[in-house]
Amino acid sequence: MSYSFESRVRFSEIDQHENMTLHSMVNYFQDCATFHSEEVGFGFHRNQAAGQAWIIAAMQIRVDRWPRFNELIRVSTWATRFRGMIGLRSNSIETADGELLVAANAQWVYMDMKKQVPIRVPAEQTEAYGIEPERAFPEETIGGRKIQVPAEGGTAHDPFVILEQHLDINGHVNNGQFVLMSMKYFPELPGTRHLRLEFSRQAFPGDVICPFVYTLPDGMMVTLCGEDGKPYFIAEARK
Repeated sequence: MSYSFESRVRFSEIDQHENMTLHSMVNYFQDCATFHSEEVGFGFHRNQAAGQAWIIAAMQIRVDRWPRFNELIRVSTWATRFRGMIGLRSNSIETADGELLVAANAQWVYMDMKKQVPIRVPAEQTEAYGIEPERAFPEETIGGRKIQVPAEGGTAHDPFVILEQHLDINGHVNNGQFVLMSMKYFPELPGTRHLRLEFSRQAFPGDVICPFVYTLPDGMMVTLCGEDGKPYFIAEARK
């Protein structure tokens, strides 16, 4: 079963061009998935009581047109596949008239939060969500999951420290916060049509983030790494 909700693009969700920001877009997709979980009876309170949680691992986004200020939109999500500890979702943003503005695929991991390890998705949850594999957006039009970071050529920027304000209900940095952090290094996004986001590992208060920016032939990439050089988050934007 799919889940949708309607909204209006708010002033607080737009950039200087009156387009929805990437940060707001990702928050819409996260919120829609969370509402879907609540709708089928497996919201975060129930998972939290069991010491478990859904954690997003990656997202691939195709923007046909950036949603605009004050535009009425419909945000939707549906499960397309469950495999072991992985849940695959597709997402969309449409106008009130049904014009497809944004299409996205996302990979979520079901976690034992006490042991901090992925675990198999309970059968009761896969049954509650159902699957619509035929509605997954084709990878060739939306991009694959794995992002290849260039071996060299990145420009280092000043490190910064994770604060309490960056955390969510699971006690780690919220995915939307990673996106917001990376947007500092993206000078412009209106011409961007393809985005890939990879949430490589969790970050906690006191962790030091070391940003690197890479120029690509048709776009750019930002990596938010730890002091060990391993990424917490990777964002790729292409035209």
